[in-house]
Amino acid sequence: SKAVKLVQEFGLYSGDDTLSNHVSKETAATLNVFCEKAGFPKAAFEKLKPWVAAVTVMAISLKAAGEDPALGIDQHFLDEAKTQRIEELESAEYQLALFSGASEQDQLELLTVSLSQVDKTQEFIQKMQAAYLSGDAGKLLAMVNEQDTLPKALKKKLIDDRNLAMADKVEGYLKGSEQVFVVVGAAHV
Repeated sequence: SKAVKLVQEFGLYSGDDTLSNHVSKETAATLNVFCEKAGFPKAAFEKLKPWVAAVTVMAISLKAAGEDPALGIDQHFLDEAKTQRIEELESAEYQLALFSGASEQDQLELLTVSLSQVDKTQEFIQKMQAAYLSGDAGKLLAMVNEQDTLPKALKKKLIDDRNLAMADKVEGYLKGSEQVFVVVGAAHV
């Protein structure tokens, strides 16, 4: 797929270059501890650029917290695509390009932040799910802001700019004559 090619092209170090050449000693030590606890080989991270390593840490943490990507609401509707027309607000390639286009400093900060939040993942997910299920948008926003430790430039790209683009697309749907159902991540609500 295009997403896999994007990761291969922009998310992996070439030649002898490795993640260890780019991270601080502190981040390397934290990553080692994470790998030991998760039972994940540290060597598997070595060719990953910081943004891919950060996304991988998040994915492993979510899985360890009991989250299954196959059970996501977006996946539910994609599975129903045979009977419904599905349009993407944005492509997976676009999302990956946001990460890969970040400065190395922002990528390194994202990795550090991802590693620092590993132990809080399960508690955060449970609280977020409770706020979502109760329809408490104010609490959701407070939680997202509380958890918001992204580098400012990356937050602007990942949240703020995307919100504007998504809102424009949703506004177009609202002006149309078709009935639509829009699914977005909790941080965008």
